[in-house]
Amino acid sequence: MLSADNDRNPDRNPERNPDKNSDRNSNRNQLFYNINGGSSDFQVISFPYVGGYANSYQNLAKEFDHDVEFWVANPPGHGGSKLPLAENIDDVVQQYADCAARIIKPDCVFFGHSMGAVVAYCLANYFQTRKEDAIQPKALVISASGTPGSWNSSYSKLSDDALVELMISFGAVAEELINEHDFLLSLAPVFRSDYRILESAAEKKLAPISIPVFLLWGQNDKAVTLQDLLKWAECFTCNPMMWMIKNVSHMFVHTNADEVGRCIKYALNIPS
Repeated sequence: MLSADNDRNPDRNPERNPDKNSDRNSNRNQLFYNINGGSSDFQVISFPYVGGYANSYQNLAKEFDHDVEFWVANPPGHGGSKLPLAENIDDVVQQYADCAARIIKPDCVFFGHSMGAVVAYCLANYFQTRKEDAIQPKALVISASGTPGSWNSSYSKLSDDALVELMISFGAVAEELINEHDFLLSLAPVFRSDYRILESAAEKKLAPISIPVFLLWGQNDKAVTLQDLLKWAECFTCNPMMWMIKNVSHMFVHTNADEVGRCIKYALNIPS
């Protein structure tokens, strides 16, 4: 969610203020930032929603003890990144794969919310189809998202104003920013590039992969229906496990970070 604290305060920009406790938050790994601990093999590598960046999951990371390493992707051109905005899922996956291969641990779970779920799946698919056994996640948590094929929209072709209204309708903009029209319009290029990435993912024909998967859904989600979520079963050779959070809308990753954290801990096999 775009919020006044996380998205307008430059001191919290990961490019300018990376986690000082991790020497791996460097230019070499500028696509991923470690925002929590890391003394055990338990690890979460997470991918943000449309318009999101490395600070988007600060509250979620707080749900984990400091021995659980929690990484967040900072997409190209987002959150202070000096890289150009990407517009194709293949380019994003290749960039993430090169960096993720250097940080992934044996007990790693990929987590993605909305757009992030599609990116997480495509990256896991990339690793598994190349039989890179040493750098595969042990499980995947897909939150509030349809399959890659479901994103065959034309949102990237909307006007800047229409894109901003779309993000507001999804609940992806905090109430205190809804009237900050000029600021939101300045983010339209980021929203547009993210939707182009999703639209390129919709065109891919990916083989099902074999990995434990958890489907996380909010009961009142107007952007993603239960039927949308259940179509993920076609993307895996095993049966997904369903996890529903009652009475929440699309951006429950912020409003119900404790429930999301509980699901991820289950995937990690950590008592909650």
